[in-house]
Amino acid sequence: MKFIGCTVALITAIILTQARGTWVALAIGLAFVLLLAPIKLKFRLIIIILTISTTIIVVPLFRNAITSRIHEYEGQDYSSWNIRLKSIPVALDIIKDKPFFGGGPFNAIRYKDKYASDMPLRKTSFENSYLGWLIDLGLVGCSLLYCIFFIVLYRVLYSIMQKPNTNHTLYFVTWSLITMFLNIATFNFDSYRISSFVLWFFMGTAVSLSHFTTPYPIQKDRK
Repeated sequence: MKFIGCTVALITAIILTQARGTWVALAIGLAFVLLLAPIKLKFRLIIIILTISTTIIVVPLFRNAITSRIHEYEGQDYSSWNIRLKSIPVALDIIKDKPFFGGGPFNAIRYKDKYASDMPLRKTSFENSYLGWLIDLGLVGCSLLYCIFFIVLYRVLYSIMQKPNTNHTLYFVTWSLITMFLNIATFNFDSYRISSFVLWFFMGTAVSLSHFTTPYPIQKDRK
């Protein structure tokens, strides 16, 4: 229950940031969990979704804020969308020079400031943590990092499939992980250390909560 409380708090906080990438990540994560969830949990989640949706529609403040954010114009040269697109060639140039081991943790923005020719672009982050990590850690470090992400998600999903009705908390774990893994494609986990701590906290919690099953057979020591 404590983890579910933390998850709800995190999800509420990132919804209130009005980041559209986050909203999409939340929706995809929720859809994935609804497909996996047993009937009782699925029904509860649908009730919660309907309640939240009704509240948003009824309360003008929420409705107007969400509507205006969805329809916000992204055609400016330095809108968040265009910054992400224009940052990709810069990232590729950096990777060509430092392909295997990168430039060191939390240095992505410094290298962008050095490699980008456009002054406004130099003063922005990559707005994509996967690109940031690739620059920071190189191909070797990023491969290991992405393997960790995959293994943690696999472990949680394996636990759910083994005992689908025993621990509903794992469904919220899955929702949190998928939301974060998608959201960091449009967010600066590469820049803010506190965000990285949040990511590792949730991944560590995911592993600890899924300890009751293991995808690998445990052999007892023979005497």
